[in-house]
Amino acid sequence: MNAISNCNNWIEVLGLHDSALADGVRSDVLSKIEAGEFTADEVEYVRKVSLRPLKGRLEVRGRDLELLRRISKLSEVDLRPAVITSHRKILGPFIVAAKRLFYPILKVFLKDFIRQQKDFNAAVTTMLVRLANGEKPGSENSHTNSSG
Repeated sequence: MNAISNCNNWIEVLGLHDSALADGVRSDVLSKIEAGEFTADEVEYVRKVSLRPLKGRLEVRGRDLELLRRISKLSEVDLRPAVITSHRKILGPFIVAAKRLFYPILKVFLKDFIRQQKDFNAAVTTMLVRLANGEKPGSENSHTNSSG
């Protein structure tokens, strides 16, 4: 919560800090936390996640670029409920109700595993982007989170 309320110049627009936009985002985030849409821990987790797999330019083209795009898309895992339906006339409503009851329980048990898998996928994707860009693992250009 501290990171949310104490940060004034974390949004840049055209190279300039936009404190009005930052205040608006901060207000929206705090109201969503109060409404229970997400927690302060989730906000902190997102704050620490860096979306820049490398500094500078990406010099990858063609099939390698398409492959990196697909890897990046596939690396984002989540446990989302599918539309739960059943074609069975008599048993269908019971099956759907059971699945709807079971899903939140499953989500609670798998939450830590899904988060760990997301972190692993992000690290692997970052490494693949760097390797495809010609960087050596552990080089000076290695990525660090600039916000934390």
